[in-house]
Amino acid sequence: MKVTTPTWSHGATIDFKAPNRKVDTVFVHCSASDKANHDDVSVMRNWHVNGNGWNDVGYHYFITKAGDIQTGRPVEKTPAAQKGYNTGTIAICLHGLKEELFTQKQFESLIAFCKSIGAAYPDKKIRFRGHREVANKACPVFKYKVVLGLDSSGYMTGSTSTAPITASPGEPPPRADKTTQILDKGKPVLILQSVLVLLGADLKIDGLMGQNTSGALRDFQKKRSLHTENGLDDKTRAALIKALGEEATTLKKPDKGNKVKALQQLLKLAGSNKLVVDGDFGNKTQTAVEEFQTRKQINATSKGAADAKTQQALARELWK
Repeated sequence: MKVTTPTWSHGATIDFKAPNRKVDTVFVHCSASDKANHDDVSVMRNWHVNGNGWNDVGYHYFITKAGDIQTGRPVEKTPAAQKGYNTGTIAICLHGLKEELFTQKQFESLIAFCKSIGAAYPDKKIRFRGHREVANKACPVFKYKVVLGLDSSGYMTGSTSTAPITASPGEPPPRADKTTQILDKGKPVLILQSVLVLLGADLKIDGLMGQNTSGALRDFQKKRSLHTENGLDDKTRAALIKALGEEATTLKKPDKGNKVKALQQLLKLAGSNKLVVDGDFGNKTQTAVEEFQTRKQINATSKGAADAKTQQALARELWK
C-alpha cells in the first residue's frame, strides 16, 4: 500500500480554502472496509480507477483510522461519489465498515473539517448529508448526524459527538429489484459469500458486504462479461448457480475448511437450523446433506456427499 502524506494530520489546524466552483452540500461516505492495508486514499483511487473505470478517485478527502485527512480528487473538480447528486458537492470518505470500529480520532477530524468547510462560506450555510440519503445504501454506516450534530435539514447545530451511542440495527429490507450491493448485510450476503467461497474465493463468511466480497463478486462478473454496477443481480445469480454445477468440488467426510463452512451455512439457511457452522464435515453435516438431498430428490454421486449438483440445488433453493 502506498502511504499518502496527509493534508492535515489529526489535531492539526485545518485551513480549508473554498474551491471556485459552487458548493452547497458536503456528502459523508465510508469505505466499506476495516482492513489496515486499505486505510489510504491511494487504495480508494485504485478501486475507483481500475475497478470502476473512473479517471480518478471519487472522493475529495479520505479520513484514516488515525484521523489523518488525505486529499483525493482535487476539490476544484466535481466528485464521482453520489450518482445524480455530485454537482455542487464535496465528498468525504471515512475508512471503515463496522460501526463500532470507527475511531474517535476519525470523528474528531470529521467534525473539525466540516466546521472548517462551513467557515469557508461565511455568507451561506453548507448542508451536510450522508450518501444513504440519496442512494439505496447504508453508507455511511455510522451515525453521522449525531457526530456532526445535524438538525433535520442537515445543518450543523454545534452539538457534536465523537462517541455516538451505537446500536445494532436490524437487517435492512430487501430491495424491490432483489439486488445485493456493497454495505448490505444479513442473509442475502451470507448466501452470496458462501457461494463465492464454494467457487474458490477467499472470503470471511460474516454477512457483511464489504470491499473483499464486492471485489470477489466483480471478479466473477468480469470473467463472465456481466455488468458489475448493480452488485448481485438476477443474471449474476443465474451465472453463479450455473458455475456451481460446473465447477464446485465435492465435499464429504472428513473434509475441513472454509468451503465446508460455506456448505454448512447454506444448509443452515435452507432449514438445518441446528447445524453448527464450524468447517468440520462430520456426522451432523452429512445428515443435513442427506436430508436436503432426499427433500430435493437429488441422486448424489456418493451418499451423504455434497457434490456439485447438491451445492447448485442449495443455491437455487435459497435464491428462488
